[in-house]
Amino acid sequence: MSSASMISLRRTSLRVSSITTVESASRRVMRAPCVPKTSFSRTSAHRLVHAHRPRIVIVAAKRKDPIPTVQVEGMRPEAKAAKSLRTFFTMVAVRIVLDQMCGSRHRQPIYVDLVDFLQKNPIKDGNEWLSALMEHEQPRMRMLALRVIEVRKIYAEEEFDWKLAQEKTMIAIQDDSLSYQRKVLEMTFDDGKPGVDNNSSFDEDAKP
Repeated sequence: MSSASMISLRRTSLRVSSITTVESASRRVMRAPCVPKTSFSRTSAHRLVHAHRPRIVIVAAKRKDPIPTVQVEGMRPEAKAAKSLRTFFTMVAVRIVLDQMCGSRHRQPIYVDLVDFLQKNPIKDGNEWLSALMEHEQPRMRMLALRVIEVRKIYAEEEFDWKLAQEKTMIAIQDDSLSYQRKVLEMTFDDGKPGVDNNSSFDEDAKP
């Protein structure tokens, strides 16, 4: 092979290699960047999404009492109710003690003394009545006051059904409200019956 043919072959190979190099370079430039694959589970994806959400804190507003504070004899209604219940429990405790004094054959002698004390000092306020009984001249009557106090405590803690009392009170209030509303409606309908005018006078001689 001559030197001229060798030179022409070298030039052809150089051209081919240069074209290949340019094409590969252009492909590398046009190729999208490689993004590493990441595997997320459903839980991690959920955490990732919710991590960027703003946290909303809801603060409940305090409920304003629409009913103004009422004083009954200088006390709140709850305190007045507690005082009334205390007197009521005192009456119940006295009744229980009296029943305990009644035996199968005869009553205890102190039974008569307690009944006599009740007749002279009716129970209007539970604490005042117990204070008066504690100041009795007879020691057994003073001991009886301690017995009434203990029975009252046990009855209020163990025997009295507070839930049942609340339910019965609310049922009675609802029944009373319905009864009064029904009565007012009946009276209103009776007063406003069509064709009845209490202020008009009927004239038999009047002609149409």
